[in-house]
Amino acid sequence: MKQEIVIIATDQINKAGICIPASELMSGVETHSKDSVKAGLPPGTPSYIQHDMHRPAGWMEILGHVIDGAMVRLFGVFHQVETDEEKTALNSITSAYWSHFHREGMQVYQEELVQRISPSQLGDGVYLRIEACVISRINLAAELYPNLFSHSSGLVDKDGLTDYRALTKLLKQVQPGVFIDDERGLVLFAHRYFRRSFSHQNKLNGYFLNSFDVASADLDKVKPRLRLDPDLIGHSQTVNFLLEQEYWRGPRFTDDIASLPSGVTELKADNRNRYFEGVDRTQVWWKSAESRTEDDKNIEYRTFEIEELIENSADSLGNDYFGCRYAHAEYSLSLNSITHFDGAIRSYAANNYLDRIDTAIDRAGKRSDYTKLFRFDGPMPVDRWKRLLNDFFRGNPLVPEYLGTSEADEQQPSAPPPDEPAATEPDLCAMIVLEAPQTSDDWNRVQRFMINSWEMTLPNGQIVHAFETGCAAIEQFFRSKIQFNDAISVEFSDGKLNLPQMLFGNSPDFPQYMIDVVTGLAPALRVDIENSRITGVAVAITWQHDGLLTTLSIRGLADLVERVLRRLFEVVDPTEAASVWIEPLSQLIKELAPTGFPTINLTGVLQQRLMYEHSYEEPLTMRVDASIAQALASVGVSGSDIVGEPD
Repeated sequence: MKQEIVIIATDQINKAGICIPASELMSGVETHSKDSVKAGLPPGTPSYIQHDMHRPAGWMEILGHVIDGAMVRLFGVFHQVETDEEKTALNSITSAYWSHFHREGMQVYQEELVQRISPSQLGDGVYLRIEACVISRINLAAELYPNLFSHSSGLVDKDGLTDYRALTKLLKQVQPGVFIDDERGLVLFAHRYFRRSFSHQNKLNGYFLNSFDVASADLDKVKPRLRLDPDLIGHSQTVNFLLEQEYWRGPRFTDDIASLPSGVTELKADNRNRYFEGVDRTQVWWKSAESRTEDDKNIEYRTFEIEELIENSADSLGNDYFGCRYAHAEYSLSLNSITHFDGAIRSYAANNYLDRIDTAIDRAGKRSDYTKLFRFDGPMPVDRWKRLLNDFFRGNPLVPEYLGTSEADEQQPSAPPPDEPAATEPDLCAMIVLEAPQTSDDWNRVQRFMINSWEMTLPNGQIVHAFETGCAAIEQFFRSKIQFNDAISVEFSDGKLNLPQMLFGNSPDFPQYMIDVVTGLAPALRVDIENSRITGVAVAITWQHDGLLTTLSIRGLADLVERVLRRLFEVVDPTEAASVWIEPLSQLIKELAPTGFPTINLTGVLQQRLMYEHSYEEPLTMRVDASIAQALASVGVSGSDIVGEPD
């Protein structure tokens, strides 16, 4: 199984203009971690290719929040499955995860939904938790709202599209494609074909549905129509906004359609886009100018068709069916506007699709099941049409490529000018990790204080416990707090010090004892700094709060770490959740070590604490008791690099 450290989120404004404060990032991890413990699930979430729940890729394990003077970043490690055995294990854990996710905390709302859909019955309906707590059952919404689905109502055309303006007068749109009926406490949705893989398990295409809504509001001479989902009903009190860390933005368009040559253009995806986006190619067809008579006027127009041809079948359409997005438009040469625009899904049985994919769109004919999703009638500016077209084909980079990117969009990031300073490693950073308590007997959770050692093999084969303390004032401080017994103290000669992890249990004098130990460490660190023994230090502190272990590690210039230790509990309250104090801690680090560049040194992150990577070019100094010193001397290890303890 491959592993890769990834950035899941930051507290900075992203390309979509969204900013999630560090406290909210941490709050989400706290909720998730406690929920995982309760459900008996491993920490983390399933990971999917392009957010498509039908294309599992692996498991995303949450590591922790790394804080420096530039930003706060939430890191994870992505475990990518490779073997059949790993895929089977992933399917099992993913199934358990989603079963818990769709059920946990939703029982009350599910019962209320059953009451609200009466006299319709749940039948073979399935509960899901997507943009709201919902029931998915064939024709459930159509039964409850026949006026929005039946052609006889006058609001629905022959293709099954609902008058959008009438819809938004009857129901309140609370987010793109999500409509609330306040009177009945129910929610309707845009059709599932606006979702990846046409599946209720995936999020709606908010980019297109938002552009559709804005165009409908701006263009009063255009008649917009939209297909609703006949099979999905939600609970109005559970509506939430699903956030995908995806940025989809089209180019700055031009509108010189009249000069485009007639014929078919085919754009082929590269291997990367075929894998991630699932698109093999996209075909575009501009027909020659035609004319017809409307209101006794001769109208010249050009017809446009576009269809993407995909890589993967869609299980939600049936066995071995391929669903392809398709759009059609008419451009008026006299008005210089789009006067008709619609989009649909063409679904092909496997045999028909094999023929279709090798045939140009102008010769393909009608071999598919056709479901129209939206329609505009009336004059629409070309740039607005291109925006809608681009958003309808979200995730297909061949569409904006064809529509035309401006020179500004094509520019690639360039190397910094020679006189611009390169990014330097921040002088100070921290990491906060939350994890479930382990079942190990290594540490009694009510034990007052202990420090973690690491195993060291001596030249004679003897294995001893070792603590990295620096063999000076810091070591004496630790020995005043805890018995080292036969453990070895070590000091690396590179000036960097990874202090042993300090663990504090829920003893009667917690947290005061922890505060006394950590702040008391600062004077010892100051002594070793002044004796020129240490230039950089990494500290890690672990305690328990609300059923989770919290580990706070700090790494940086020794002088700055010493200053943080003195002020740490002015900003960190160990009796509160980390979401309460992560932002004050971030502010302290920014105050002491402001920088524009986040740390790129991730040493120790996989061990859930920040550390230094040591250089072993010079001798290792060890402080040992007399018996260990004699054992080392017997195999020829002696001299100034061993400091013996008195008998």
